Amino acid sequence: MKKKKVLFITNWYPNSSSLNLGVFIKRHAESINLIAELTTAAITISSSNKIFEKQVHQSKNESVGHLIHIEIKSKLWKLITYIPYYQYRLIKKELKKIDHFEFDLVQSNVLFAAGLIGARFSRKLNIPHVHVEHWSGISDFLKKSIYKRQGYNALKKASAIVCVSDFFKNDISQTIPNDNIHVIPNVISDDFQVSVKKESNNIRFLAVAHWSFPKKPSLFLNALSALAKTGLTFELTFIGSGELQEQIIEEDFPFKILFLGDIKNKDLVSYYQEAEVFLHASSYETFSVVPIESLLTGTPVVASKVGVLPEIINEDNGVLCNDTLEDWISGIQKVVNTKYDVEKVRKSVEGKFSMETVSNKFNELYQSL
Repeated sequence: MKKKKVLFITNWYPNSSSLNLGVFIKRHAESINLIAELTTAAITISSSNKIFEKQVHQSKNESVGHLIHIEIKSKLWKLITYIPYYQYRLIKKELKKIDHFEFDLVQSNVLFAAGLIGARFSRKLNIPHVHVEHWSGISDFLKKSIYKRQGYNALKKASAIVCVSDFFKNDISQTIPNDNIHVIPNVISDDFQVSVKKESNNIRFLAVAHWSFPKKPSLFLNALSALAKTGLTFELTFIGSGELQEQIIEEDFPFKILFLGDIKNKDLVSYYQEAEVFLHASSYETFSVVPIESLLTGTPVVASKVGVLPEIINEDNGVLCNDTLEDWISGIQKVVNTKYDVEKVRKSVEGKFSMETVSNKFNELYQSL
């Protein structure tokens, strides 16, 4: 079977300003590279004190195929973000420098702005457009954005749309004008393996996220504060960055918090393995990478009862909580007082999110077009 030549476009991609931005999209690219001839065009835009700075990184034989990464830093980053046509022109210019400019299909990731850019390439090159959506803000975008008509048309004309969970598919099916919607999950690295927990006098809690909306760390922080007053001894490792983290650092809690900032994904494994309980509070989850990574290491999860999380968390691997302080206190207490079988925790998700599983699903989709 001949491999498809795929142009993979994304604005969410690890870069010098954010090491973990779109790491799950990069893993999709890695899975597709196993079954296709892949060219990954990533264009990332971030804030800077400089007026405008652009760097282009081109490299062959990457895990994501032929990589073209256009990294822009600018005071005018918001303006540049809101000009998809300019981004399209930058990508097109770099593509013309490589050995080939022929593709069988284009795949975009997240509607704004990659979805609009992918739709344009689809029209100009007369090739199918597969759009993969990860973004919880897509419904609001299609209602309020100045680009809502372009977004609507891009989705309507797409050859196929991919969502990363059944929940997300059901949620946005009411908004997206396209019946050809598939579910292909994110890839979770094979690096996340079970390890024997080290003995400790304190219970070790772990929280990992990009700390901005829709994450709600106040739910578990307030619950832990209440539990600390009952005599429960523990410590919390807090990994990630964002405006919510900055607020939390300034607050005073009656327990120890170790703030570690951003850590490369491959270096997170030991933190999951050493933790006894993983905490994940959010108001919306299209796909939840970090709880699954925790489960793969045998570490049970206390999580919000929202979005995709009820598809992942059950009585064998953790507890789901409603959005109340009382429920979070009782949920954490229940997990702390339950003896979990670490292998059973892992097996609750094992194999569902592997590189091979995801690449096979994309291959089946491509061959159907």
